[in-house]
Amino acid sequence: MLKRVVFVVGALSALGACVATRSLTVAGPPTARAEMGKSLVIDGVSYANHGTKDVRNLSKLELEADDYYFSPTFLRGKPGQKLTLLVESEARTLHNLSISSLGIDKDIPPKGKVQLEVTFPASGVLTFTCKFHGGLGMNGQLLTGDGRPLGAR
Repeated sequence: MLKRVVFVVGALSALGACVATRSLTVAGPPTARAEMGKSLVIDGVSYANHGTKDVRNLSKLELEADDYYFSPTFLRGKPGQKLTLLVESEARTLHNLSISSLGIDKDIPPKGKVQLEVTFPASGVLTFTCKFHGGLGMNGQLLTGDGRPLGAR
């Protein structure tokens, strides 16, 4: 049985169809630390975790959009803070950055760049997503305050 599983994973990996990840499911406020590059599931939403960046003293940030993640994944800002994002796609795939509550829905062309402005919530978190690949973990959060990533609005 073990040999079969290893063979299947190896075959899928050779085809580029499988990425090994470890999933952490968090209910309520998370207390476990997520490992960088690992999948993190919060309230049923998967995040391909590529780190947290404190942007409280920044007005601009370069955000990487690649296959299939945002880096950094979690942005920590001040309540009501405006932040200009320069989103650059390293991929050969069309991506997107959407925050429905802010009316943002921007496509990011392959190997292209887009600039947009986000506003951090008064409290809590807002989720941003790639409308094409959110189901693959291409999601992130705008965090207000010092809390850990958690269920978003």
